[in-house]
Amino acid sequence: MKLKKSTIVLIVLAVIFLGLSVVSTKYSVTRTITAIDEIGDMKLNDDSIDRFKKAAEYYQALDPNQNLEEKITNLKTYKEARLNYARLMIKQASLADKKQDGAADAVKEAREAVDTYVPADEKWNIENYQDLLDLEATYSSDGGSGSSDDAGEAPPMC
Repeated sequence: MKLKKSTIVLIVLAVIFLGLSVVSTKYSVTRTITAIDEIGDMKLNDDSIDRFKKAAEYYQALDPNQNLEEKITNLKTYKEARLNYARLMIKQASLADKKQDGAADAVKEAREAVDTYVPADEKWNIENYQDLLDLEATYSSDGGSGSSDDAGEAPPMC
């Protein structure tokens, strides 16, 4: 059986694209693991925040249809880092409130950090999450919490 040149070209291109896809997937996982390892101790400084955001960007870019999250060997570290990042942003808002310097913007940034990086079912794992709710009640224009997802009080501890 003799194949047309166009069929041969298509087969070769398919093999090349399949190979590139495998390499791209492996690279995505590897760069995410490396970025998570580089987060280190979370502190309220630009370098620490930049390292976290880089790892978060890589993690969020993983293709969910390929279950790549399962290949992230340091996923626990990432989950802890995103809670720490949210905690630090809330702490920064609290400090701004005490200094009366840019508190409303800091509260908005803290809310954005929580909503962007922490799944709804994990928000109460942030030790100072109630502080954010209290700050939102103070700095929102309508006097509410600024978020329709959360009640104003922490759930009872069992």
